[in-house]
Amino acid sequence: MSEQQSTTGPIDHLIPVIFDPATVSLTLPFDSVAVRPGDRVLWRFEGVPPGWSPWIEFRAGTGSSFTGPFTSLAQGATEVWGPLADELPTGLISYRALLQQGFGGSKGRPMAMVTSAESTLSIHPTERGASLVFTVDLGERDGAPILLVAPDTQVLDTLDVVEWQFRGIPGEPGEFRPRVDFVLYDGAGPEPPNRRLGPFTSLTYDANGVRGMGNVGVQGQYHFEVMIVRVVTGEAVWISSGDPVVDNRGSVGP
Repeated sequence: MSEQQSTTGPIDHLIPVIFDPATVSLTLPFDSVAVRPGDRVLWRFEGVPPGWSPWIEFRAGTGSSFTGPFTSLAQGATEVWGPLADELPTGLISYRALLQQGFGGSKGRPMAMVTSAESTLSIHPTERGASLVFTVDLGERDGAPILLVAPDTQVLDTLDVVEWQFRGIPGEPGEFRPRVDFVLYDGAGPEPPNRRLGPFTSLTYDANGVRGMGNVGVQGQYHFEVMIVRVVTGEAVWISSGDPVVDNRGSVGP
């Protein structure tokens, strides 16, 4: 992708961390995740055992403090998150995820730690990334109601985001909501880590649209269908075909 003025704003990157109690191991599904200064990153730990807490540890020299390239890090029971500094040099930031028990506690408490293999955040220029838009309108096909998506394809590069803008959602506010489902992956690479999210690490919903953010780095074509769903029952009232495509060319490498 050619360098261009970014229109994406800060991107939210969701990185799962999976704990396997059988092997007592932590796994990060991405070797590297492409980010920009000012973006936000959230590590969500799955399967955290009771009494353990998550943390992210950066290799020495990758930041001015233990928070690495982040201005601050927040810790929850099953997640660690924070905003990247607004000014960072391009390059790779190495880190590992860990679960810890008993650290900082009183004497006599058991202490233990489980760590993942090393992974990286790949820092790209701030101006990198574009906002790509699919418009979704109510229509008919062969006399039946259907959602019409335009264009048919958007080509996704590293740090781009995709927005689905639903126009003319019927009913009272809050009666219906939009939804995007990825139904088919067509590519030569490995299977994406979460078929539901397609080429993204997260989908963000609002009353009239959906935003896909964070590139999983698995290249290929991701077919999707969009729906307008009744909030109370979860029933899909209007639905598109599964023909439209997000063509992911992105790479999470440096």
